[in-house]
Amino acid sequence: LNELFMRWPMLLAGIAAILLLPFLLRHWLTAPERVLLAALIAISPFLIYYSRFARPYMPVALLEIAALVLAWHWWKTGRLVHVIGWILCASFATWLNPPALAIVTAPFVCFGLLGLRDVRHPRGRRNLLRLLVTGLAMLGALVALLGPPLAGDYGSIVTKAGQHSVTWTSLGWTLSLAVGSGHRWIYVPVGLLALYGLYSLHQRDPGFARFVVTVLILAMIAVTLTRPDWIEQGPVFLRYLIGMLPFFLGCVAIGTVRAASWLFRRFGEHSLVVPGACAVVALLLVASGPVPAWPFFQNQFLTHLYYHFHYDPERNPFVSFIGGWYQEEPYYAEIAREHPKGDAVVVEAPWYLESFNNALHLQQSVHGQRVVVGFVNGLCSGPLYGEIRTGQPGMNFQSFVDVRDLLNETRSADYLVLHRRS
Repeated sequence: LNELFMRWPMLLAGIAAILLLPFLLRHWLTAPERVLLAALIAISPFLIYYSRFARPYMPVALLEIAALVLAWHWWKTGRLVHVIGWILCASFATWLNPPALAIVTAPFVCFGLLGLRDVRHPRGRRNLLRLLVTGLAMLGALVALLGPPLAGDYGSIVTKAGQHSVTWTSLGWTLSLAVGSGHRWIYVPVGLLALYGLYSLHQRDPGFARFVVTVLILAMIAVTLTRPDWIEQGPVFLRYLIGMLPFFLGCVAIGTVRAASWLFRRFGEHSLVVPGACAVVALLLVASGPVPAWPFFQNQFLTHLYYHFHYDPERNPFVSFIGGWYQEEPYYAEIAREHPKGDAVVVEAPWYLESFNNALHLQQSVHGQRVVVGFVNGLCSGPLYGEIRTGQPGMNFQSFVDVRDLLNETRSADYLVLHRRS
């Protein structure tokens, strides 16, 4: 394991999403809407975060939306390739993140209700039979993939359920994260654009629009009833529904293009009205969101929840909590004066697994040097929770070092900073 090996699948999935997701939705979106959807995916702070973070949610988002689209095509056409694709995407999404089951299996309820509606006709009974066969095939795939890990550590999943509950505050918070702005004057109008886009989608394909809404409702109900850990927090709730985020952005794209087309007809025919309006919406979302404040070129810690937990810093508890105990140390400014940015290596020890106990991102913003985390491993404290044991096989991280290796000079650095926390 090393930093790149852990991160490249998420980075690749994030890049692929810009092209693949508009392609998957090409049957329902016009060309301008697909272009705008690609732009909204590219600038979405939530998707940027999970494209950089070594957890599997970005690949899960791709697999979930692919599973839903393939399931719909299979229901309409009955083609074998579609049902195989649905089973594979659904199974691997659930293997990567078991809560994905709430989204990828929701089509069974949708299609089951449609089949029961026509159960008196031979076609309805055939649909129910093929749905049953598909369900058994998917169950077999899920047992094959999830059986071994569940048998080995069943408790780690069970203990996460029944802990917290969704609140009304969670919903507004989730909407702001989906839009990419912590300001109500931004995310409420964009939410209305999404509703207008959903209405337009319903006009084009009523069945598919109802299918998407039903899946979203069923997934929200399933997540709410299971009451997993920290589900009242917006990032966690949206993370459980990450496969529905591209559909939301697709509705925003439809609503924006439709509204711009209305302006096109209202104020005279001009070829730049529609693309101009779309560009204004995209630029406004970027400008009102967190991305301009991210220190991209001088910080290794952009995945810290200090930047991502809430896009309104005044409502981000990580900002207030860390600000409550962290005070700037003058020696970081001295290091900055001694070295050009990125010239020196600063080892910081000890390090804490819980991100809210670390201020590495704030310290690096002052000194601007390369940071390596130092593990004390019982040398002067600990060993601390989350530290990798010295000499543990299969580990090749360049951003971690055992402080012992600095003392015996098997590793080198320009500065070693030891923090004492009371």
